[in-house]
Amino acid sequence: MAPVRVTEDTARYIDSLVKELPKTDAYNFRRKAVTSEVTDVQATERVDTSRVTTRLMDRDCEIVLPEGIELDSYRQNPIVLWGHDQDRPCGKCLWIKPDADGLIAKTYYTPRPEAYQGEWLPDFVFSMVQAEVLKGKSIGFIPLEMREPEPAEVEANPAVQCVITRSLLLEYSVVSIPSNPAALVETVNKGFSLDNWGITIVGKTKKPTPKKPVQKKANVYGPMADAVKALKMDPNKIAEEAVAALLKRWEV
Repeated sequence: MAPVRVTEDTARYIDSLVKELPKTDAYNFRRKAVTSEVTDVQATERVDTSRVTTRLMDRDCEIVLPEGIELDSYRQNPIVLWGHDQDRPCGKCLWIKPDADGLIAKTYYTPRPEAYQGEWLPDFVFSMVQAEVLKGKSIGFIPLEMREPEPAEVEANPAVQCVITRSLLLEYSVVSIPSNPAALVETVNKGFSLDNWGITIVGKTKKPTPKKPVQKKANVYGPMADAVKALKMDPNKIAEEAVAALLKRWEV
């Protein structure tokens, strides 16, 4: 049910929870991403402190209450992943806790061991965090309890459809997500062509370029040329007529 590696104790705990959950897709493992400013980066200690989720409505029109996120199981193996890839850890979580606005965590990006050869992923990820290129964090969790939004929540977010009141955190990742996903759509709508940049929009069918009609060249030789093209010449008949003409001239 959860596409992440967990400890044996956590696996057993998940199994016990899953047996009690409704058998619908709403209670499957899911991810939620957030883009926020990293509040603190300490280069010498290779750490950043940032928000990994908020209580704001997300793009799925859902609200995940931070006070209802269970953290104990995650704290047993607090690995931080790159892009939710369980085979590409980039660090570990030193601490994680809820506040009034969401979850805040301190991420430690592991230094390269002396004997290690090749590129070191945590170096790349941390350098991008320092450069404020990577600002996204995303949690992977299992919803445990949910309800319909209350009137005050609907008033604040008219599009909200569901409130997840209790959930189990399994991992969080450093991710690359756009700060304003509508900007790209706005650029396209203003008439800029992505084809010139070599960008393909996934799921969009490219319209075939209409072929230009073939225009016939003007006849520059006039009607005489058309008459010549219409002639059907028989080489044998022409030879016979030429020989007959020569014999007639010889007789004369």
